[in-house]
Amino acid sequence: MAQRKRKIWRLVIYVGFYSVALMILGIILFPFVDLFFSSFKSLPEFGKYPPHLFPKRFSLQNYEYLFRLGSFGRVLFNSILVASFVTVLSLLIGSIAAFSIARFRFRGQSALSKFILFVYMFPSVLLVTPLFITIRSLGLVDSLWSLILADTTFALPFSIWMLVGFFSSIPKQLDEAARIDGCTHGQVLWRIIVPLARPGIAAAGAFSFLLSWSEFVFAITFIQSSQNRTLSAELLSLVGYASNMRPGVIIAGCVLAVVPVYILFLIIQRHIVDGLTLGAVKS
Repeated sequence: MAQRKRKIWRLVIYVGFYSVALMILGIILFPFVDLFFSSFKSLPEFGKYPPHLFPKRFSLQNYEYLFRLGSFGRVLFNSILVASFVTVLSLLIGSIAAFSIARFRFRGQSALSKFILFVYMFPSVLLVTPLFITIRSLGLVDSLWSLILADTTFALPFSIWMLVGFFSSIPKQLDEAARIDGCTHGQVLWRIIVPLARPGIAAAGAFSFLLSWSEFVFAITFIQSSQNRTLSAELLSLVGYASNMRPGVIIAGCVLAVVPVYILFLIIQRHIVDGLTLGAVKS
C-alpha cells in the first residue's frame, strides 16, 4: 500500500514538473513562433479580429516585397561585416589582455578587473555624444569603421571578463613547462593557452558577435546614408516606411535578422556550452 502511494506521488510530481516545464517553454517560444508565422500572413489577415496565430494561407509576399526594396541584402552584408570585425578585434585584443591579467601580478590588477566590468555595464547611450565627437574628428562619420570601433569598445570589456576566467582555469604549470622549453610569453598564449581555452573563446566570440549584431544606438547615430546602414537601423526605417502598408514586411525583416545568429549558434553551440560550463566551474 505504501509502495503504491509512493508511485502515485512520484507520478504526480513528474506530471507537475513536466507541465511547468512545458508552460515555461511555451512562454519563451511564443514570441518567436508568433513572429515566424506572422511573416507568412497576407496583408488582410493582419486586420482581422480576433487575431490568429497561424496564417490561413502561407504567403511569401512579405519576403518578396522586402527584397524588392533593394537594400536588405546590402544591409545584411554590412551587419555581418561589422559584427565579424568586432568579434575578431575583441578576441584578438581580449586574449592578450586576459592573458596578462590571468597570468601576471602587477599593482592595481584587482582594480583593473573591476573597472573592465564597470565599463561593460556602463549604458552605451551616455557615451554617444563624446564618441560621436571622436568619430567625427577621425573623419569616420557615415563609415562602417565608426561602428566597428564603437562596438568594439563595448564588446571588448565583456570578452576580457569572460576570457580571464577561462585562462585562469588552465594550470600555470603548462606555462612554466613551455617557458622552460624556450617559448616566449606570446608563444605560450597562442600555442598553449588559446587551444586549451577554445570553448571559452568561442563563447566570448559568440557574445561579441551578438552584441554588435543587435547594437542600435550607434548604428542610427554614426551612419547617415542608406548605403552604409546596418540591420537594426534598416528595421527602424521599415517601421516608418511600411508600417501603414505592410506590417508583414517588418516582421519578415526581423525573421531574416535572426537567421545568421541562429546559424552561428548552431555551428558553435557545443563550444559555447563547454565554455559556459568551464566558466561556471571556475567561478
